[in-house]
This record gives sequence, C-alpha cells and structure tokens, in this order.
Amino acid sequence: MEHSHYALAANPTSEPSVYRSTPQALYTELGKTYEQAYSHDEGQIRSLQWLITHLPPNATVLDMGCGTGVAASKMLSEAGFRVTGIDISPVMLACAREAVPGARFVEGDILTSEPRSLLSSPPVADDQEENGECRETGVDAIVAYFSLIGHVSQQDTRDFFARAHQFLKPGGVFVFGTVPLEGDQVVIRWMGRDFPSSGFSTENTIKEIEKVGFEVLEYEEMMFLPKGRGGEDRWLRRSSCLFMRRKDNEI
Repeated sequence: MEHSHYALAANPTSEPSVYRSTPQALYTELGKTYEQAYSHDEGQIRSLQWLITHLPPNATVLDMGCGTGVAASKMLSEAGFRVTGIDISPVMLACAREAVPGARFVEGDILTSEPRSLLSSPPVADDQEENGECRETGVDAIVAYFSLIGHVSQQDTRDFFARAHQFLKPGGVFVFGTVPLEGDQVVIRWMGRDFPSSGFSTENTIKEIEKVGFEVLEYEEMMFLPKGRGGEDRWLRRSSCLFMRRKDNEI
C-alpha cells in the first residue's frame, strides 16, 4: 500500500529545483486541501480543550500560522476568546475569515511581523486599545500548530520561540504543535511536494524553549494521522504538542 501523499517524510533524493520557492507559494497552492487533511487531528483538539480550561474569560489569543482557521481559531473564538490569526497565505486567510467570522485575521509572516502590528490586532475593547494595554502587556495565549514545517531553519525556530515569548504577557500560555524532525534544511516530502524543512527532537525542542524563558508545563506525544484518500489515510507519523508558560518574573 502506498503512503498517503499527505504524509511528511524525509526525501533525500529530491533535487532543490523541485522546491516551492516560498512558504507563501506552498500554502497558497494547498489552500483548502490542508484543512481537509489536518482539521480532524484529535491531539490538536485535545490540546485546545486544555487551553480553553486554562485561560481567563475574554482572553486574547494569537493563532500563529492559522491556516484556514480550523480547528484552532474556530474553537477558541467559539469559546469566547478574542482571537487574531496570522498567516502568510491570502488563500488560507480567505478560508479562515469565512469559517471563523468572530475572529480577526492578518496577513503576515510569523517570523518577521512586528509585535506592535500583531498585539494591537485582536478585537479588544475601546478602552484597552486607547491605553495601549494589548500593545504593552501582550496577549494571554499563543497557539502554533505545525506552523514551522517548511522553508525554515533551526535558527528560525529558535527565533520564533523568542518572538512568542515577547508577545505574551508574563504568565501567558504557549501551545506548540510540531512533527519532531532533528536536522537543518532536510529535504522532506509532504502533501505531494518536496521542500526543505528543519526542526528538533522533542527533547531538544524543550531545551530550546526553556532557553528563551518558558516553563514547560507538560507535553504529549501522539500519532499524527493526516487524512488521505481511501486506504491511504492509515499512514502514521508521530507528533508532539508542548504546553508552556512564560515565567511570571520575566519582564
């Protein structure tokens, strides 16, 4: 039986010429297909349920690399939180705005967008916007599910952790979902496409996260089941989800 074309796997024989040139091109091309493959992930849904129980009412949340908004932005918005999603693909964002009308979505690169533009984006109350509360104190939570799969280096991932720490209030919660991949600029095949990817094992991800000032509360390793077609959807891949908090004494 052939592996699902939704699978993520090392593909060292690929030539660089077949890479998608940018992450924007990759995710714009995938569009709704990505949601069809991954929105059912039970591990992600469990982690969102965990987050919902650990946030105060009316909390502000950034969904970094939100894609089509399903499931993260949708679940969090429906739970009453003030959600802003950011994604590099206008096609993904169009799907997200349709699926989650209660959230706000911003086109941008999660690795480079300025904190001010993101922290002022959640649909906050007028008095909060006027006194700069969101800009100055950050958000209550950040989620990032499989947002760093393609076209990133290990240093990009380290920088992203530092940015997430910067965007959060002291004591804020960060939920990070990833497919453990130890290596830098490894050629992978995913959703029928070849491109470079980088990452860390779960153990090394925890080390990198702790370096920037997060306390890891818990983590879960699970089987990642991208939804394929027919019998192809049995391809299994281990993924991990880490739950962490910005330390209260960090400024």
